[in-house]
Amino acid sequence: MRVLLTGATGFIGRYVIDELEGIGIDYVTMGRNHSTSEKHIQLDLLSDENLFEHLKRIKPTHLIHIAWYAEHGKYWESPLNISWLAATSRLVEAFCQSGGKHVVVTGTCAEYDWRYGYCVEDLTPLIPKTLYGIAKNSAREIAAQTCKKYGVGLAWARIFFPYGAGESADRLIPSLLKVYQGDKPAFGVNASCYRDLLHVSDVASAISICAQKEVCGEINISSSEPLSLKSIVGLIASKFEKSPNIILSLESSRLAEPQFLIGDNKKIKSYGWRQKVPFENGLDLCRKINT
Repeated sequence: MRVLLTGATGFIGRYVIDELEGIGIDYVTMGRNHSTSEKHIQLDLLSDENLFEHLKRIKPTHLIHIAWYAEHGKYWESPLNISWLAATSRLVEAFCQSGGKHVVVTGTCAEYDWRYGYCVEDLTPLIPKTLYGIAKNSAREIAAQTCKKYGVGLAWARIFFPYGAGESADRLIPSLLKVYQGDKPAFGVNASCYRDLLHVSDVASAISICAQKEVCGEINISSSEPLSLKSIVGLIASKFEKSPNIILSLESSRLAEPQFLIGDNKKIKSYGWRQKVPFENGLDLCRKINT
């Protein structure tokens, strides 16, 4: 088994590398970032025309494709989503043509119709409302047809809300930590909303299992545990022995958020995956790194 990994320097990708190395799986990374590692191939997936030649040379049996535009606050409606849709389609096609055996691509919970709240693979309608969700879902459809044509397995791994060391400082958990550390002004949240948060190391282990066990079809990468934003704020406030009202007394500017957004994870559990980092433990890990 030889894995080709994209997005290796990103938030999730770095943890996937740790997972692969911990298990002893051979891998090669690919992307435009410079690296002195012999395991890295430097190229721009958005424009490189010699992709097939690279793949024929390195002969990966498995592809884990994570790379995508993900700048916090900007990726939802960025035209770069269309560029990454095209790049993903080219990559999957080239991988299949080069003799690859199995593909894992990371999708998103934004592909689902959020009005349903509790999202189940092959059951909850796919009606994305953002360009990001539309592009990801379109990439899934194209990748599925491509893999079917070549007889290659495809796991489409829909990630919900990962958190952990290395995530953007503007995301929810780092932002709340900064508020309670006194490094950021307080801001409002929709306290009654529920979200599905999963530590990034657990996300990485689920992605690794999808590749190792050659999972096929759509699969949620989620905790299935509803956490209210009110309880998250309360827990963080208690860590600093401060009042949650610093946050909870303020109104949120994000009024269009869904009230409840959770992913069913029975399918990934059926392959032997288990969540190892409970939210409070993951929060303590984040706090140690941010203080």
